[in-house]
Amino acid sequence: MDENLSAEELGWLKKLDTDDPVKPAPPAQLAARLIALGLAIELTEGGMQLTDLGRARLPPR
Repeated sequence: MDENLSAEELGWLKKLDTDDPVKPAPPAQLAARLIALGLAIELTEGGMQLTDLGRARLPPR
């Protein structure tokens, strides 16, 4: 797995770390990369959600 995430990718991981009922949807190319790295999944109802691996990559609060 590629351990180097860009600032934009980290920013989207933070945006995806939400309990809001409507989940954000990153741009298609970025979404594909997050899915390929196993950091997020695409929801059937739209938007994306972090995986446990994606949450582990977030900087501590």
